[in-house]
Amino acid sequence: MKQTLYLLAFCVFTILSFNSCSKDDDGGDNPPTNETTKKLDRAYVVDTESNIENEYRFQYNEDNTIKSIVKISNQISFTMQFEYAANTITANASPSQGEDFEVVMTFDNNILNNFSVNDQDIPVSFDADTNSYEILGGELAIDEDGDALSFSSNFSIDYDTTHKGAFYDVPSSNQQLLFLLLDESYLTTILTTKPVNSIDAGVGGFDFSNTYDDQGYIETAVDESVSFEYQYE
Repeated sequence: MKQTLYLLAFCVFTILSFNSCSKDDDGGDNPPTNETTKKLDRAYVVDTESNIENEYRFQYNEDNTIKSIVKISNQISFTMQFEYAANTITANASPSQGEDFEVVMTFDNNILNNFSVNDQDIPVSFDADTNSYEILGGELAIDEDGDALSFSSNFSIDYDTTHKGAFYDVPSSNQQLLFLLLDESYLTTILTTKPVNSIDAGVGGFDFSNTYDDQGYIETAVDESVSFEYQYE
């Protein structure tokens, strides 16, 4: 369970970024009204320093919420399935190493108010004045788009506000947080409404050079040792 809680600390960050609506969402569950709507089909990550090669595959429900994410890796792979009910999201994860686990999140007015892993509740509170969550002894700050800005002194993220992230058109889904649970720093970069320029992790981080298509959606992000490639449906 100690390992699960450590993974959870990283997970908190990712779901909250999906807690808010995308830039073109009208605040409800309707799809965005911009002329071009893109959903990420696959993302590829190569980390030459850590010898990691990951492929992420995404499936969506009819309302464009995420149905599943499959990670195929030369290290640890996983499959995660999402189920939605009123104010509740349940995620069932099957990693290639370790035991399966279930995460349940409940919300009140789109604010996360309860978080449990295999029926063990994780304390969480929200401060509306600072737009931040307190969880596992850390403070997670998010912006008006729901993208994470920082987690205590552990890391901070800078975004390109002039272009579109891979999940610019995905409506309110509330599951970005889950991938901190899996220590998925790469999905932290992928599952955002805005492209990530840089991540400062204190003792390290990423500084990306990004490329975009003619609609402004991110296509590639390259750091000294890490590269991302995004393919849309």
